[in-house]
Amino acid sequence: MSVLASQRSTTKLAAVAVAIFLLAGAIFGGLKVLGFFDSSIHAEVTASIQRAEEVTLLKVKREGIFELTNKEQQNAVQRFIPGTDKARFVKKARFVKYEYIALLGLDGQQVSISQTGDKAFTISVPAFKTLGTSKFNSEPIVEKNGILSLLGSDVQGEEINERIQESDEYKNIVSENDELLRQQCETFYSNIIHAIDPEITLTLEYADA
Repeated sequence: MSVLASQRSTTKLAAVAVAIFLLAGAIFGGLKVLGFFDSSIHAEVTASIQRAEEVTLLKVKREGIFELTNKEQQNAVQRFIPGTDKARFVKKARFVKYEYIALLGLDGQQVSISQTGDKAFTISVPAFKTLGTSKFNSEPIVEKNGILSLLGSDVQGEEINERIQESDEYKNIVSENDELLRQQCETFYSNIIHAIDPEITLTLEYADA
């Protein structure tokens, strides 16, 4: 093969390579214009946010003392064998020490997301709420030989648990931790979204803002 023929062959190969490169660029650009990649990211982001369950964002420990009602006291006594020391002590108990962990968060079904620009999304966050309690425990405070002490036995009952959840302390626990809840909410959803694409800009809008 002559030098001239070799040069012509090389030129043709280079031209083909350039043509393929330009064609690939045109295809990619066309898909970008048509929103193929944007819609793909939008679908993935939306799917990652949609949740059918409650989302726990914060756990807050609470403890305190309140006076037992007659009914609560009777129910506490019934947890022990009649005639035993514990049964007699609880019968005299007027107060109870309680502790629990309040679960705070939101309803995942009420969260919505919309795309507001190229790699920019806004999440609408519903009002924060209490999701219940865990590790609830209550102990009667008894007097023995003039000394107040804890009986050391759990006297958990529905009445006591319900009383806690109806108290001002429990009802105000969300508003008292609003700032922490927002911080946890931002971290929670940012971690999910940025795992898909770290360049996404995320904005959170709160229902109570």
